[in-house]
This record gives sequence, structure tokens and C-alpha cells, in this order.
Amino acid sequence: MRDFKLNNILVPVDFSKSSSNALATAIVISQQQGAVLTLMHVVEVTPVVIPVKGEAITLPITEMATIANARLMSLRDSLIARYGIKISSIVEAGVPAYALCKYALEKGMDMIVMGAGGGLGLKKFLVGSTAYRMVRNSPCPVLSIPSDRVVIRFGKIIFPIRNAPRMLEKFEILKPIIKQNRSSLLIAGLAGSKDAKSYKYISAVIEKLATKLKDEGIEHSSMIYFSDSISKQLLEISRVENPDLIVITAMASSSLRRFFLEYYTKNIVNKASCAVLSIRPDMAAVN
Repeated sequence: MRDFKLNNILVPVDFSKSSSNALATAIVISQQQGAVLTLMHVVEVTPVVIPVKGEAITLPITEMATIANARLMSLRDSLIARYGIKISSIVEAGVPAYALCKYALEKGMDMIVMGAGGGLGLKKFLVGSTAYRMVRNSPCPVLSIPSDRVVIRFGKIIFPIRNAPRMLEKFEILKPIIKQNRSSLLIAGLAGSKDAKSYKYISAVIEKLATKLKDEGIEHSSMIYFSDSISKQLLEISRVENPDLIVITAMASSSLRRFFLEYYTKNIVNKASCAVLSIRPDMAAVN
């Protein structure tokens, strides 16, 4: 596996506070990693009806795209002038989640940084929402930023370890962020209350990761927690520890494991008060 590097970051922009917070985080990451930002606005294919002088009119998609493009280019130019980083912009029409994932795949994006709230449908993190489709279908890691929080430093990170594949490989994707932020890691083992097999596996993975972190000179601590609901347990750990970031796995191979992991993923992204980095196991294999 080659060292993972953030060269290209995609930022969905819908001009909401939520996407502005995500953009602020993406700018910091870009400055740290020397990455190029791409700002993308997706005009939904369903026309929007707006009131004008007491009457409702349908704004054509082409007109909406023209207006959005002007706003996005103005935003891009102001950010380039202010921060001196490389930024491009694009406006497309379509279903937001699929348009964004398609673009990320075609252009080889290394990460998507998006707001966990606002116009992209993240306020209601339900099955079929834009956010869930993004995390499930994205070809690269997805970093979601809370709608009410601007994250400019990842000083404290929770790194959950579950009985799931490629737990250690997630670290390689996270490592550039850790290095730049001099982050400390809490390795949180999450095992079922009566699952001895999971406990044994999690303990072994934590031991391997702790050795790796020591070799890398990364500050860390570890703890194994027992609960019948790993998502509730992780949220409780987050409430107590108040981290800047939680790293989670976004899918699993088998249908049954995937069902439970979908609930786990949605629950964490929907309810966490900090940023959440969602990584699919197969991403680690590619990178």
C-alpha cells in the first residue's frame, strides 16, 4: 500500500452555513496538504417553485445553473485572493449525491468534505438521503462537518476498533491529518457485552495499532468498551471525550453486516457533535 496523500478535495457547496463550515475545514486541509480544492454545486433536476409578487413560478434549471455558477465563481475568486490556494469550481444538474460521487470518481478525488446539515439533505440522515448515499457510494473518504461547528484543527481523534475488516488500514488514510495536526488518538475498542471472540480480535488489533503509533511517534491511549449498541457507546464516548474527529467504517461485505453497519454509520454521522470521517474498507485496499 502506498502512502495516502490528499491531492484533490471535493467540496459540495449549496451556499448554506453548513457548507460554509465544511469549506472552512477544507481550506485548512488544503493549506496543510497542498491539495487542490474543487467547489461543486449541483442544481437538482426537479425545478424549484418560488413566490414572485404573490404568484408561484417555476425557475428553469438552466437559469438556476447560471445564477449558481456566477455565485460559485465569485466565491472561488475571493477564496483564491484571500488564501492563495488552488481552487476550481463546477456547476452541474442532477441528483446531488450521484452527481458528486460520479464527479469524484471520474476526477480521482481523494476526499469529499461536506456539511452535516443544510441543503444537501443531511439534517434528516435517513435511508435514501443525500448524505447516506454520499457515504455509501463515494469512491473516496467522506469528511462530514457539523452544521453548527467550524473545525480548523483535529487535535483529538477517536479511532474506533470493531470486529470488522481492515481496521488498521484506515489509519493510513488518516495519517496525513494526524501528522499535520499533531493529533492525539483515543483507540476505542467496541465489543459486544458477551462477545468474547470480538474482544479477542479487537485486543489484537489495538495492540498492533498501538505498536505502529509508537513507531510513528503519535500520542495515543486505548480502552475497550462493552455494549450491546456500538453506535450508542461511541456517541457516549464522544460526549465524554469531546473529540474533534471520529473515524468510522462506512460499509461491510456481507448483507447482514452491511445492514447493521448502515445503521451504525447513519447514527454516528447524524448525532455526533464533531466531524466524522467515513472510510469504506475497500478504499484502504485501493490506496
